[in-house]
Amino acid sequence: MVENYWNIDSIRSKKLIIGLGNKKYPLTRHSIGHMILDNVAKHRNVRFTTYSNAEIAYDSNYILLKPSYMNSSGKPVLTIMKKERIPSKNILVVVDDIYIPFGSIRLKSSGGSGGHNGLQDIIDRIATKDFTRLRIGIGHNFEKGQQGKFVLGKWTNEEMEQISTTIEHAVMMINEFILMVGY
Repeated sequence: MVENYWNIDSIRSKKLIIGLGNKKYPLTRHSIGHMILDNVAKHRNVRFTTYSNAEIAYDSNYILLKPSYMNSSGKPVLTIMKKERIPSKNILVVVDDIYIPFGSIRLKSSGGSGGHNGLQDIIDRIATKDFTRLRIGIGHNFEKGQQGKFVLGKWTNEEMEQISTTIEHAVMMINEFILMVGY
């Protein structure tokens, strides 16, 4: 007997791209996910609208979602997953990571939260670790006990110049994810 390798539901299903951040702290290291999704929306000519503790942009093949609050990111993610019947393997979460060198990008198909509260809330709410993460390195240039101040700090002008290339690469990776996942 030949087993069906393709999951027809995931092929037909939209992709859900989530950019983590906090609307109270725009243009900070911790809101790099929001910044990247803003660039994806600009390149794809879609607009965000307000949607229950999030901002959302729809297209026929994907949904961009920016939860408003980092530590409660899972609630709007679960709501959209259920409403649009999106399987977890069609989800990509864009998230800041202090354990990755500044400007580096890592793509992981699954895993834990790595101590990131936003990722942990998503894992807890959707009850799986089986979704893709696009981790953006923000570095760890802070003294012991100053992590919160660092991640919620605004980018320096020099960092903004350097991170713009990282954002461009992340946008390209997201475009590939939208086109390729499920096939």
